[in-house]
Amino acid sequence: MIPRPDRYDGTTESVRDAFGDLAVARMDKNLWISSKVVRLPKFRAVFVGKDQNEDTQLDAFIDALHWHTQTDNPQQLPLSFVFSADGENAAAVRDGLAILRDSLSADYRSQLDILQDFDPISLPLPDLTTVVAERCEQLNVREQAILPGLGREIAKSFCRTEFRWYRTVTSTYWSGRIAGLQVCKLHDTGELIFGVGKIGGEARDTFMEIMGDNPLEYDAGDLNRVVVLIEQLGKERVPPDGKLSGLEPEHRMQARILNDELPVIVDGQQLENVISPEEYPFEFPAQWSENQASKYIDVLCRAGKQPWALELKRPQGQGQYYRHGITQAILYRHFIRSWGKLNDWFENRGLDASRCEAALVIPRIAGEKEETLRKHLQDVARLFDIRIVELPQ
Repeated sequence: MIPRPDRYDGTTESVRDAFGDLAVARMDKNLWISSKVVRLPKFRAVFVGKDQNEDTQLDAFIDALHWHTQTDNPQQLPLSFVFSADGENAAAVRDGLAILRDSLSADYRSQLDILQDFDPISLPLPDLTTVVAERCEQLNVREQAILPGLGREIAKSFCRTEFRWYRTVTSTYWSGRIAGLQVCKLHDTGELIFGVGKIGGEARDTFMEIMGDNPLEYDAGDLNRVVVLIEQLGKERVPPDGKLSGLEPEHRMQARILNDELPVIVDGQQLENVISPEEYPFEFPAQWSENQASKYIDVLCRAGKQPWALELKRPQGQGQYYRHGITQAILYRHFIRSWGKLNDWFENRGLDASRCEAALVIPRIAGEKEETLRKHLQDVARLFDIRIVELPQ
């Protein structure tokens, strides 16, 4: 058992100082593990402090297993995962860790100890009944939303691969997107407002340059002007030279999947979108703790009656960035499986929420270390029965 250090206050620095040379708290460029995750090889333990945010703490659990799987005989070596958290963050972290541990294959779960502040802790699975009921109500309200007349007329001018309306579960407006990039909002009152990116950001500056002297706000009497502006923005979204072409590559990937332009094949079977071409897409809001804000499932697909939650990652660092997508995929899958008796939305679409599976969908791994990266990713994903799908770049 790993000892509780003296002068410990729950932070990363206190553990680094207490264990000295026994603590490895630097970036591991071979395993792609951050310095925020402290490894203690002598005790076969990994620590993450309360000074890290919730996402980092849950990702650290996946990092710990990644580190563990790279030993000569990892199943014969018990692993201790130690974390520190306080306040509402502590409850959310405990709930997330309970789900991650429960989702782990039985042989590894039996070799794992989870400690909070170096003390053993009980981690019951969270009760998500209230959260799921709220999502059901939000989905029912969303189903009643009617696209305003201006939105319907705009949609007639474009095919869905050029421009498509989205309606999220938690918002009160319609999102107009070109290749996944939101370029305008349409309120139920019929008021349309153009906008890309955050005010003061580079994306907004580029957008304003394209818009020129055109106003940002329009109504039903401005249909022709709105269509012309969407066409203009659409040309700037075309790669490789469009001024907006490099923005939000993950949302571009999402749009291509939703528009049936980019097939996702798992176990030899092509998945289908749960949202039909005639419907308005949305990112399914998930939550695995009452003490945590919603996260959003990128795409919800199906294979017959079985739902598939897809976590998408854009082309970026291929090590820990891709690996941390496994965390999200596990938690999304658990949330969908938790619908239980509140399964109406899924049943109405011929789906069985309890059978949900999940996949991490990434651009094809490339580079001189691609085989190592792929093996590391698959080794961790296999522990949780998460599929890895690589798409063409």
